[in-house]
Amino acid sequence: MLGILTVLLSSFVLSFHNVTVRVLFSEHLVLGLFLLGGYVKPDLQNSFLLMFMRMLLVVPLMASLAFKLYPSALKEFKDLFTHKRKDVLLQAFGCGVLMFVYIAALYIAIGLIPTGIAMTLFFTYPVFTALLS
Repeated sequence: MLGILTVLLSSFVLSFHNVTVRVLFSEHLVLGLFLLGGYVKPDLQNSFLLMFMRMLLVVPLMASLAFKLYPSALKEFKDLFTHKRKDVLLQAFGCGVLMFVYIAALYIAIGLIPTGIAMTLFFTYPVFTALLS
C-alpha cells in the first residue's frame, strides 16, 4: 500500500512540475481576468536554467530522504566508487546523460506545443505510469 501511495504522490508532483514549467514558458489569460506566465522563452538556455534550478531543490531533498529511508545508502554510495563497481558507475553516468537530454528536450517541447495537448499529456502520462508500474 505504501508503494502505491508513493507512486501516486510522485505522479502528482510530476504533473505539478510540468504544469509549472508550462506556466513559466507560456503566457495565458486566466479566467478572463489576468495574464499569467510567459516569464521565459522556450529555448535551450532557459531549459538549462530550469534544470539547474530543479537540481538545486531536488538533489539535497533526495540526499536527505535517501539516508532516512535507506540507512545503508552512504555505504552503497561509497561502494559505487570502488573498482569492482565501475560498471554500475558507468551505467549511472549514462542514465544521467540521457536524462539530461530528455529533460532539456521536454522543456523546449512544453513551451512549444499547444496548451490542450500539453495538459492532456501532463495529467495522463503519470496516471498510466503509476498504473503500469
